[in-house]
Amino acid sequence: MLQFKKIFWSIALTEFTDQNNLTAAENGSTVYVCINGRGSFRNSPNLKEFVTKKFEKSSPVKIFLDMKTCSGMDSTFMGVLAGLSILSKKNKHSLSLINISTKNEKLLKTLGVNKILTFSNEKHDYLKKTSKNIPSINDKQKTTKTSLEAHKQLVKIDKKNKLEFKSVIDLLETELKNYKKDK
Repeated sequence: MLQFKKIFWSIALTEFTDQNNLTAAENGSTVYVCINGRGSFRNSPNLKEFVTKKFEKSSPVKIFLDMKTCSGMDSTFMGVLAGLSILSKKNKHSLSLINISTKNEKLLKTLGVNKILTFSNEKHDYLKKTSKNIPSINDKQKTTKTSLEAHKQLVKIDKKNKLEFKSVIDLLETELKNYKKDK
């Protein structure tokens, strides 16, 4: 099984393409990010970097992740959401998921991520079309690092995830070591 995961992960990184399906709109200290399509390891670094930069501002920032058109999420994306939620609370910002489908809410529950995320059912009046594409990161090493951090975050949230993601974490750690050796 580990060999299959290793081959799958290597193929996924080899076939890495720009899959930026994230758009954003800003209104003062409020930021809306739309996840259009699947939230995955491919767009997780984009989301993480964009939101982290917003949180670096000294004044509190409110970020709403609009999940209305999010067709699904992989574990990396859910781990990034968890990490961003923790970061927001630590730095007195807010991060809320809006318009989340029952399917995606169930996905978050399977890994325990729902315990630390904030969900909002309020109506939000923001630009109907988010105009700004979030910048893409096409760096395999950064994608691997983001995925590793996300899976470690999932283990911190719920210890049952340790067994689930042990081989993935081991594989990602090996991949990162290989990147460093190659340099």
